[in-house]
Amino acid sequence: MGCDLTTFPIEIQETILTKLSGQALLSVSKVCKLWRHICEWIAKERCSKVIPEECVREIESSGKCDDVWLTVVNNYFLQQYLLKNMLDHEKNLVVELNGLIEAIDFILFLGPFIFIGCDSGKIEVYNPEQASLPVLTMTSLNMPIFHIEVMTNINVLLAKTGRNELEFFSLPYLSGKSWVYKMVHLKPVFQNYTNELHCEKNFSTYGSTLAVVTSPHEVCLFKLATSGNTTIKLKCLTNYITEEAVAHVSLWLEEVIILFKSGEILYWCLTTQGSILSDRYHEIHYENPVWIFRGRIFCSTFISSQLLGYWHMNRGADYWLVGKPTCDLVRCRDLGTMFSAETGIEDVLCVCLKQRLLACGTKDGKILLYYLSDRFFSCDEQNLNGNEHLKVEFNRVPDLTICTKERPIKNIAIVFCEDSIKIYTWYSKISMPYMVSSGPGSKGLLQYIVLKEAHWVEQSDKDMIDIF
Repeated sequence: MGCDLTTFPIEIQETILTKLSGQALLSVSKVCKLWRHICEWIAKERCSKVIPEECVREIESSGKCDDVWLTVVNNYFLQQYLLKNMLDHEKNLVVELNGLIEAIDFILFLGPFIFIGCDSGKIEVYNPEQASLPVLTMTSLNMPIFHIEVMTNINVLLAKTGRNELEFFSLPYLSGKSWVYKMVHLKPVFQNYTNELHCEKNFSTYGSTLAVVTSPHEVCLFKLATSGNTTIKLKCLTNYITEEAVAHVSLWLEEVIILFKSGEILYWCLTTQGSILSDRYHEIHYENPVWIFRGRIFCSTFISSQLLGYWHMNRGADYWLVGKPTCDLVRCRDLGTMFSAETGIEDVLCVCLKQRLLACGTKDGKILLYYLSDRFFSCDEQNLNGNEHLKVEFNRVPDLTICTKERPIKNIAIVFCEDSIKIYTWYSKISMPYMVSSGPGSKGLLQYIVLKEAHWVEQSDKDMIDIF
């Protein structure tokens, strides 16, 4: 006689399903809605044990998995498999993307699409895999466009304009690889906020939360929600008034990181409402280029090195200030500088961190790729050594070095695709984060290198799904 497991008590069904793993768990999740929820719960529990929380949040925020835990687990291991294998079996292909005829002020990479802010006030959206012409264009009256962010969970695009104002657009619905309708300008409606919204420096988003530098001495946090087809609601959650002038703000999870022009760093936890103020770092005070990825700071000494060079003062090789703001940042001379004697690699000018892959662009046109270990992501505040373990992480030869024709590389980005990883480099009017050069913008030279493992498609489903 047959036996229908769906008629058993839920507790027994859960016990049976927890015995499954890999492809079997994915298959039974399609039986019914109840089993789908049970399998989601099982995947979530296992996900918390084997996948770093920050990687899970990053995959979720990318909008690729629709917050489905089974897909999160699957995507994560497939990407890690690709990362580990492409370092030894790479196929490098340099392609120039035509059609970008205007000066680039800002670039945002989101999934297969590239959002470009132009001098003319245009926001152009490209899909380089389909055509070199923009698939979508929106024009702002307050040109140029200095900063773009996309909040995928509410389908809203934010843009900072030349008047230090924020503009909001509803993104079109994406069906397959085609747009259903055009971007629509949204009128902001404020709650708990009576001032006029300005963006003095930069802004940062995570989920549906927005952190923006509204004045030289104030950072405000807003909760965003769409309201109808033409308006968007901004509810002010809290604000932080400072004595020192703010240079940069970054939002990740429930953490806000504020860099001051004086060189201090403020770590602000929204959950506990506690804050930590660091000592002054002269590297930040001299307005060196700073990147903040997932709550981790990368600050170069590019600007201060040039300033000292003008005065004929040589302080040695460039170095990087790296770490989490909850501990003292460490000065890493190992990032791209320890290997110059053997490989001819010069100093690193820009970095990009995506999941466990760190890409570095150098002065002499090389791309250095590091596959970061757990040491990099485990920063224990109770550990007396703090961020010192990062020196060990970078005190090694890069996992992969790629030579390009572009010299120097001042902008770099990583994009995970379905069966490959793309490393983008480009010229722009804004060559470093939040630092505007006075020279004219270039005519949009955008290149990318494709890293693809030969047997990716055949091996991925079988080998990687069984890991969790």
